[in-house]
Amino acid sequence: MIKYAWTSVKNNKSSSALFIIAMIAILTVSTISLHSIKDIQAQVDDDIKHFARGSYDILVRAKDSQTPVEKTLGVVEENYLGAGNGGITIEMWKKIQSMKEIEIAAPVASLGYFTGFSRTVDFPFPESSSLLSASFITSDGIHEYQWGDKKETFYLKQDGYFDGFDSLKDFKRRTETSVSGEKPRFMIPQSFHLVMGIDFEQEGKLTGIPFNELIRELTPEEQMFMSFAEKAAIIKVLYLKDPKISVKININIQNIPWETKDTLALKEKLGISTSHDGMLEFVDDEARKSIIEYLSNLEPISNTSFTFDLSNQVTPFYFEPFSVDYNGNISPSENYATSISESSQFYSTSPVEYQIKKDYLAVKQVGEQDHVPTYREIKKHGQPGYYNTTAVPFLFVPINAFSAKEYEKSLAASPLGIYHQAPTTTKDGTVVHETAVPGSFISSPAHGLIDINDTVHIKGEKPIDAIRIKVAGIHQYDEEAEKKILHVVEQLHKLGDFHIDIVAGASPKTMQLDVEGIGMVTQQWTSLGAAAKITDGWNLSNMLISGLFILVGFIYILNRIFFWKNTRKNETKILSDIGWSDRHINTFHFLELGILGVIATFISFIITVSFIFNFSMDHHCYYCLVYASFLDSLFLLFV
Repeated sequence: MIKYAWTSVKNNKSSSALFIIAMIAILTVSTISLHSIKDIQAQVDDDIKHFARGSYDILVRAKDSQTPVEKTLGVVEENYLGAGNGGITIEMWKKIQSMKEIEIAAPVASLGYFTGFSRTVDFPFPESSSLLSASFITSDGIHEYQWGDKKETFYLKQDGYFDGFDSLKDFKRRTETSVSGEKPRFMIPQSFHLVMGIDFEQEGKLTGIPFNELIRELTPEEQMFMSFAEKAAIIKVLYLKDPKISVKININIQNIPWETKDTLALKEKLGISTSHDGMLEFVDDEARKSIIEYLSNLEPISNTSFTFDLSNQVTPFYFEPFSVDYNGNISPSENYATSISESSQFYSTSPVEYQIKKDYLAVKQVGEQDHVPTYREIKKHGQPGYYNTTAVPFLFVPINAFSAKEYEKSLAASPLGIYHQAPTTTKDGTVVHETAVPGSFISSPAHGLIDINDTVHIKGEKPIDAIRIKVAGIHQYDEEAEKKILHVVEQLHKLGDFHIDIVAGASPKTMQLDVEGIGMVTQQWTSLGAAAKITDGWNLSNMLISGLFILVGFIYILNRIFFWKNTRKNETKILSDIGWSDRHINTFHFLELGILGVIATFISFIITVSFIFNFSMDHHCYYCLVYASFLDSLFLLFV
């Protein structure tokens, strides 16, 4: 029978060759594909085990703390913990921290936007009598905005009087005190900065950044600034030295036709002494208005403007005083005015109300702050200390700076929610950034950090917005790690009504935003807990791909066999006519197909071996080939 089957194979060379080629292709490609899928699956599993775990494992937040975008799309902004209403007590955090299964429990309390020291910047006197105007400017990277009101001062020549000038401010903008003979000096507007409460020890373990400055005693110099508000809670703040605060100043100088004799005549008319104790600033408002109106109507001799970028000099909460000359040279200043009493007045902001579109998020402007557009609702709290020092509940003392730049890669391992800031860019690559006022659509990183125990002075008894938890005893993200994490989650649910996320495998996601007044921009957001989704999704994809590939191969073989049987009808009839039974005919056809299958399997084996040696594939290819050949044999047997 085998001899007859072999003779039939030789006599039908064309159809036999086509069948063998098809079998070789299916066996070889199936073997290599199944092996590749298995190898990729192993790599994915290995990568998830070793790299899915970030800086922490579990994020605990107050109930109903998710934004609509997070609920709908499953993604969060960078620094998404920058706005929150609290909801977790310090006592609850300490209870969670004490659990034996927990290695790190780092709390975060978002407190709002505060200011620290404010200082003046001074300039040289003009060369002659002039109207000197100063406007501060801030920018979002696309547009520049006048920041606050313009400040105008007339400098009137008077030889022998201090540095040769007396001055008179426009009474409508007289918000700063003036001293006779002082250089042109302008208070830099208050820039407000996001402050977060942390536990220095737990945060240090989580990030690797040392925050020990938060527990040191204040120096005598630092205590001196707080002496006027003895009843206030004194809160030490570490400030971030990395951010570049967008602030420029435009100085416009209009030289006017006015000489020393004109100043002396004006003072005599007003009954003001022409000696050093006579100041034009002493005049009443009615006289001031009249003088300024007269001086403003004088035809300027010349008009010169200068714009200087002060962004590198101004840092959150504290910066050294400085002077600028009209060539842009910057030097330290010994004579300056300063203010710290505004730190008890602060702003809180709501999350951006995104409109979820098909392929992007829309952001609408909701208002203005100091002439600068805002995209979040802003609420003002407290009042400056100069109104009533006894009513000030707390004051900040900037004690030192910290930097997050050298920790950027580790901080990006998980969405820590308060540090990392990937750039927001337009289509042409222009970087869009925060302005110097609260309310930007860009989520700010923490510019200031205070001790978590001090947050109750600002936010009440439930100040904590989130707790980032690292589970003890986990070295890689595998099934055993998942069980430990899930066990801790169960214990946390028993402690309180929290919203809990497992953040393993948190991954960045590029989002498109259509921002009113700016246009389309790109931001990096984060999806929480992607590891399990990746594993489950990859397993399902592999099963579908493998199943469909094998199904297509078997359907082709089945189709080929039926076609082969159809072409052999005449031969089958002859065999039946000469007395062969149906059993013998089926055996004959099976042997013929078996010979073709053995030849195809042998050649496929040779090809697979060559792949193993030439492309460094491992021995598991043999098992895949044997498995595929076995399935083919079963298939041929039952056809």
